[in-house]
Amino acid sequence: MHHEITQDEIRIRLATADNIPFVQSLAERFSRVGTPPWRDPAQMWQFHRRSMQEISAAISNPDDLVLIAEDVRSLRLGFLHVSQTPDFFTGEQQGYISDGWWLNGK
Repeated sequence: MHHEITQDEIRIRLATADNIPFVQSLAERFSRVGTPPWRDPAQMWQFHRRSMQEISAAISNPDDLVLIAEDVRSLRLGFLHVSQTPDFFTGEQQGYISDGWWLNGK
């Protein structure tokens, strides 16, 4: 029997160093999702691995924000990575969602 997760069952919190293995483990999962025919699978694997390493480093960077979504049992459902970038027009610092990954019930 499948249980739909409701909004009341999801908690969002700051990522900690304890979440680095979770973030890094997603590189393999993402590389298995499928590679478009015009992309080299080895290059895609390297891209995902490098991205997860960068996000792992961002967890301890005060200029970045990494959030973890988890259910009421503390099962991690995904993460969101927000970095600071200057606005193209004003130069003012703004938050930019650079990465977000959610696991679809698995």
